[in-house]
Amino acid sequence: MWRLTLAIAVLISLYTVQAEEGLTAEVFFKSIAGHWIGSGQLVNADGEVTDIQEDWTGAFSDDGSFEMKGTRIWGEDQQEFYWRFTHNASLDLNECEYWHTGIEEPVRFEVSLTDTSVEMKSPFGEPGGELKVSNTLVENKIEGEVSLVQGNGIEVLSGKVEHLKADGGDE
Repeated sequence: MWRLTLAIAVLISLYTVQAEEGLTAEVFFKSIAGHWIGSGQLVNADGEVTDIQEDWTGAFSDDGSFEMKGTRIWGEDQQEFYWRFTHNASLDLNECEYWHTGIEEPVRFEVSLTDTSVEMKSPFGEPGGELKVSNTLVENKIEGEVSLVQGNGIEVLSGKVEHLKADGGDE
């Protein structure tokens, strides 16, 4: 009986340590901590192209979450934005909250994470609609892809944004 009690105590302590670490042990987030500059283009369903420029910094918070905060020029508009990634220990899944200037409530994403990539998905509009953002580390850059699909399966926005570590961008 004491062995079972000891085993349960060890498992609880390991779970507690993992929950307190949050995302700080994740290789992907360790790799993207620091200052980054991004640029790219988004194309809507009518073929109109919008240039994107971003300047952001990624860092771990005291609670073990990872935050990306910065500014973006989207066409002619300047926005502030943030991405806040958290680990929900009770469900053992990663989540993300996204906000930018001009929207009232943050958008919530389900997150799939590997050592070299993060993929975020959020329902959009009618049932079946989805906003998907993927970022993949390739050598010294982050290759980002965006796709917005309506419930009827028609892609209404897509594009790519490439991020490079800024000079002196290490944390």
